[in-house]
Amino acid sequence: MKKIIVSTVFVVILTFIITSYTKAENIKSNVNLEKAIVSSVKVTNNGNRYIAFYEDINGGTNNEVLVYLWGPDFSSTGGDTLLIFSEDNEEYSFISKTTIVNMPIIISNSKTNGFNDIIVYVTGGGVKNGFHTVLKNQDGRYPLNPSVQPKVDLDKIHVKKMINVNINQTVGEELKL
Repeated sequence: MKKIIVSTVFVVILTFIITSYTKAENIKSNVNLEKAIVSSVKVTNNGNRYIAFYEDINGGTNNEVLVYLWGPDFSSTGGDTLLIFSEDNEEYSFISKTTIVNMPIIISNSKTNGFNDIIVYVTGGGVKNGFHTVLKNQDGRYPLNPSVQPKVDLDKIHVKKMINVNINQTVGEELKL
């Protein structure tokens, strides 16, 4: 119990110290991105929403796009969905999909195969004691299921960026079919 409280306090402190996205200031509605989302994953229902965060996670000349999606097609009792795309002149190429993701999303300074490691919080969906886990890029993709990835101690993470937005139906953009 003490470890959970200490880790939670640590995350709260990081939110204020580190450059982070806590509001919708980095959200860009983009028709080309929406087309890339719909062509990369199955979307069958209305009521899905997304937030796109533009951040360089591979040390290249262009930002990658971390797209957090929630709604009927992207949410479960374990969390929501994270898609990652590369961007070049508003053309988007799919990199990976990770399910059962919860905020905050932490981009670590540590890299695997040239991409920053990504830390996500796993809870719900049968997980009784939530935990942070590290997603490492393997074979050009991040893992689909974070609940089977290694747990990580937040005290040992060197944070590049933290994304921590209160997800609800008034935040982000509606994903149009």
